[in-house]
Amino acid sequence: LRQRLFGRIGAKDPSALLSDGVERVAQSLDSLPLDLKLLGLPTPQLRLPLSAVRMGANGPQVDLEGIGDFEDVESLSKAVRGQVEAAVRSRVNSAKLSDIWGRSFTPDGVMGRGQDFEEFEEAIPNRFSVDVLKFICVDETNPEWWGSDEYALGGTGIDETGDVNKVGERQIGGGFDDGDQKWLGWNGWQTFNLAEGGGLTCGWPKTYRAIFVLAEKDHGGFESFLSNLYGHVRDQVKAAVEKAIAAGLSGWIGPALATVVGKAVAWVVDKLVGWLISLFGDDIFPAAVSTMTHVHHNARFTVNGQWGSKVSPTYRAHFYGHGGHGLVEYRWRLHN
Repeated sequence: LRQRLFGRIGAKDPSALLSDGVERVAQSLDSLPLDLKLLGLPTPQLRLPLSAVRMGANGPQVDLEGIGDFEDVESLSKAVRGQVEAAVRSRVNSAKLSDIWGRSFTPDGVMGRGQDFEEFEEAIPNRFSVDVLKFICVDETNPEWWGSDEYALGGTGIDETGDVNKVGERQIGGGFDDGDQKWLGWNGWQTFNLAEGGGLTCGWPKTYRAIFVLAEKDHGGFESFLSNLYGHVRDQVKAAVEKAIAAGLSGWIGPALATVVGKAVAWVVDKLVGWLISLFGDDIFPAAVSTMTHVHHNARFTVNGQWGSKVSPTYRAHFYGHGGHGLVEYRWRLHN
């Protein structure tokens, strides 16, 4: 791994690097390519007519003679430098970087328990849903010059007992370029029955998972991928639960089961999905997993510092791949 990253320097014993000196080692390494977009800075763009672009031996090339606004290479370079300087002067904040990179660590969500249920004047919610609210195309997939992107979303849901449900392909739409977004408002994209796993007043805590899978539509195959994902998640979760029960875990609900199911889901998403992605025509992004633990029948969400909401804050699932970056805004919601 060191050799792949650092070439011949990586073949040395780490202790030898100290005697060689850090500066000498650094001089032998290639410079790290950094995309302004990945630093949270606007990407410099020059909008050119399609007639100025032609296909060369090494890919798309710009024909300077076909550009009316630029007389020569120097004027074109000057315009590019101006765009770069403007991008560097722009302000970058943590929210912007979070949108570009995604969160470095996203813990599982846990709902906060409130006062005794007798103090509520409402029925116990018996449904727990994931609502998909919005899609944002942060960065269009490559090659961006070829045309706009078309996206679809699907996935899998895993409830507190280890039951696995497939969420079929659902079209987000087409015409997406950098920065474009679309309100979806898909309430009940995945819905769980809280009455399972011990009923509404026992068997707590209960942990639920939603696996989101985004695809840029090209040549088909996304629905087949979702079926494959569902089958692998179902088989791995079932095997993990059976193994846990055989090992003598007391009961089949609660934290013990949540841990077992979590490890099975993580194995599929981290180890298997990457291999599955390569088998299908559509540009499928690595999956994102959202986990929510419902600790008690009177648990509610805290929103804007106030406890008692049946609707969670809005969360974001980031998708990176194929030279692009998309994100989905979603929420968890209690209802009857």
